[in-house]
Amino acid sequence: MRHLVIIAVIFCLIQASVIFSIQIQDILPNLIILILIYTALFHGEVAMFFGFFMGLFQDCYSASTLGCNTLIYTATGYLLGKGTNYLYKDNILFQALIIFTVSIIVSFFLLLFERDLTISIFFRYTLTSSLYTTIIGMPIFLLLRKLERQLA
Repeated sequence: MRHLVIIAVIFCLIQASVIFSIQIQDILPNLIILILIYTALFHGEVAMFFGFFMGLFQDCYSASTLGCNTLIYTATGYLLGKGTNYLYKDNILFQALIIFTVSIIVSFFLLLFERDLTISIFFRYTLTSSLYTTIIGMPIFLLLRKLERQLA
């Protein structure tokens, strides 16, 4: 579990700094939601605590409404962590579907709190960023699973 905390800190630092170098027309992948989903799928309810601290970190460095990320990521970690017992999580396509769906839901709520949500903003940012996060997330999930198996 300790290595997962280190990876989460690294992902938060990357999200806050160098992630902008891989943006495509103002669309960025969300590495924080990736590590949160991974933690929820493979480690259960502990994802709530990851969600709290990663949301707090993101609130500290972003100009969004204070506490918004913390609330949304904590709730996401809790709900997804509780539901993992009922999910078939070893299928790579199912993982992609989970990443895409959770990313859309989280982005929707973040946009709802931070901006006036319109259909064009939803399609422009939410869907494209969720797709980008899913594409980036699949190899990251494979690497994290392989790393955890080697460290276990």
